[in-house]
Amino acid sequence: MPKCKNTTPLGSAIRLKLIEENITQEELCKRIGCSTKYLWLIMSGKRSGRKYLEALNKELGIDVESA
Repeated sequence: MPKCKNTTPLGSAIRLKLIEENITQEELCKRIGCSTKYLWLIMSGKRSGRKYLEALNKELGIDVESA
């Protein structure tokens, strides 16, 4: 999987899945209940986002443990 600039492997997986599913970051944040700033912190590895990993898996179908 290609790495997106300034993101972790999980962040890259989220970004690519958003593109594939034609979903904005704002829409994803509404669905999982976090702010866009916090999603960016998760994607950049500055926060673990443990509270949202199950919701990310449900919404995007990403195996967050292996990403």
